[in-house]
Amino acid sequence: MSDIFGRSNQTFGGAFPVDGARVAFSGTSGNLLGVGLLTQNLGFNYNQPITILFEIGTNYGYAVSGRARGSVNMARLLGPRPVVTSFYLQYGNVCNMGTNILNLECQSTACIEGASGTAFTLGITNVVITTLGGSISSENSLFTESVALQYLTLNLDS
Repeated sequence: MSDIFGRSNQTFGGAFPVDGARVAFSGTSGNLLGVGLLTQNLGFNYNQPITILFEIGTNYGYAVSGRARGSVNMARLLGPRPVVTSFYLQYGNVCNMGTNILNLECQSTACIEGASGTAFTLGITNVVITTLGGSISSENSLFTESVALQYLTLNLDS
């Protein structure tokens, strides 16, 4: 059968639900501060600065790795979750940075009987809030918040 727009027919490659993803915040001794925080969007970066050094008189080049660090940007809605106060107190205090953890827990299972996806956790450790901003619109009176965080280490648990 031909596509109505004259395009190549698409092939269905499968489906999977997003139910297996969650964001968990934990503080001192792994005490869970909450899941989600009405988070609508979360992005992270982890950078490893690399400096290339060259030696005069030879063709040798040397790669020197600097100290890695990362950043997280989160957009969320302020809502009725009681965890918000704990989140600000824990993650906003630079003295708690050594115990602040943000886990991105992921598992994707296909919509096929008996299929199991591979679970993994990205452990973002030594986290502190660096910037907090917000806005509200007259249309729906939802207060949206943007949070920027910095962290020192990104771990992968599989």
